[in-house]
Amino acid sequence: MSLLLPGGKKNAYIQNNLQKIHTIFPDGSECIEEFHTTEQLYVSRKWRKVDQMGRLSDWSVEIGEVEQKKEIFTGLFESADTPIVNRLDSEGYYIFKITNLPPPESNYRVDVDAKDLIIRTTNKKYFKKIQINDLEWQNIPLVQQFVKVKHHNNCLMVFYQKPPGMVQFEKAARQARLQGFQNKKEGECPGQ
Repeated sequence: MSLLLPGGKKNAYIQNNLQKIHTIFPDGSECIEEFHTTEQLYVSRKWRKVDQMGRLSDWSVEIGEVEQKKEIFTGLFESADTPIVNRLDSEGYYIFKITNLPPPESNYRVDVDAKDLIIRTTNKKYFKKIQINDLEWQNIPLVQQFVKVKHHNNCLMVFYQKPPGMVQFEKAARQARLQGFQNKKEGECPGQ
């Protein structure tokens, strides 16, 4: 199953060529992870936490495409020009795609803190701290040399190269997922 998220009760199934792992933690919070069945790369990871009143929050997307909210309150709408951060994963990189950021590329600077990628503009119009939870869970510090930046069509792409230890860990997690799903067919429940 998912080695990145230890603990909790896990249910796993295959649907529409996606392996889905639904984890419910003792505090009531939930996580849903989706992987391609062939490539074994993340498609999405969503979290839903329990607040102090015991209510479940809305789903927050950590990995994958974030849907833009249209109406915040009655009559108020989020601007279509608001920068939106999406995290995508490849085999060798964590990729952060930030849309609605105008050129030039030289206007953007990406620095590394102990736990965060810090994205800012030289004209001080945009500032964002981004955490890579996968590395934080493994206590792997961020390194400035692993950062690459590209800008294309009002979209800033920040590539963070996965450390070799994390690549090996994810490879082991992929193997564990494949073994867990080896004998299951689409739609088959573990209790049947």
